[in-house]
Amino acid sequence: MLDGAARPIKVSSANNLRMFFFLIGYRNLGESVVILFIDMATDKVVYSIVNDCYVNHHENITKQILEDYNVKPLSLLCWTHPDLDHSVGLAPIVEEHCTEESQIILPEYFHGVPEDIVTVNNQDEKNVVDQIFNLNNKNGHVLTHISVSDRSHEIDNVRFEGMVDNTILTVSVDALTPKSFRVSPMHREGKKYSLKNDISISTILNVDDYYFYLGGDATNQMINDTLSGYLRKCRFIKVPHHGSPTASDLIQDLGKNVDTACFTKKTKKLPDMEVVKDYKENAQCVGLTGDKDHIRENHGIILYEYDFSGEDIKVTVTPYDNAYILKGDKYGQSYNYL
Repeated sequence: MLDGAARPIKVSSANNLRMFFFLIGYRNLGESVVILFIDMATDKVVYSIVNDCYVNHHENITKQILEDYNVKPLSLLCWTHPDLDHSVGLAPIVEEHCTEESQIILPEYFHGVPEDIVTVNNQDEKNVVDQIFNLNNKNGHVLTHISVSDRSHEIDNVRFEGMVDNTILTVSVDALTPKSFRVSPMHREGKKYSLKNDISISTILNVDDYYFYLGGDATNQMINDTLSGYLRKCRFIKVPHHGSPTASDLIQDLGKNVDTACFTKKTKKLPDMEVVKDYKENAQCVGLTGDKDHIRENHGIILYEYDFSGEDIKVTVTPYDNAYILKGDKYGQSYNYL
């Protein structure tokens, strides 16, 4: 990780940067992650990440956030896998927020052709494919396909440089899955995955050696294929596959220093409450975008606002609408991670 040269981004001061991490889930289906690095001196978003998208009752919270913060171009868009609950609403984000300066990440062997390792039948998913490849055909270099042949695959590596005080904040994004030794033989043999989760991209966001795990819909097999040394570093866990038992092996590989675990809701069965219980025993703060007892709106959002400028990492956690904090924080209060 962090093998390549970092790309410099000028900011007023690295100490003025705040990272806003939005976890978005909907009433019965759908999730998205939006990550914004904001220079608070200028109110400008200097780096941005979106993982997946969904729309429910015409609400595209991901797009609303990008519009509210005037995000264009979007720095990095990761479509973890083409399941419906991670795909609806991505097409207008590609069309309206991605430019030739954006980077779009797809799983390997997913090129919008009949030979793909998965089959896309839903029109919403086809629309996303069309928008991505139309943009790539115009500009030629926005699209990267991911399969991990070694320990990890570096996606991006940036260094925020303060113009007034020479402060620095380093940020990298690395993919952990899908593993090429799993997907390449399938493609060579002309086989297809019936379960699209089996090609899900999972990533680690590293902010000055503070590690965030973004699990997508990674399965237990994919988790077990990942070197546990990477996972033990992670202190923020976006729990994979909505807290399903099919992805519960992750908790066995995590270290003792997990600060935050968060879940998105999917149907009445997910997150699985036994899985939530396991994370509750191991993490300082546990948040959910909703469950059967927390349904007021069509969505739930948890905002984690990070300040990396001091010796201690400060975070303010705020749940909105159906979302709530199950453990470790009172509504709207902040605390330090040592």
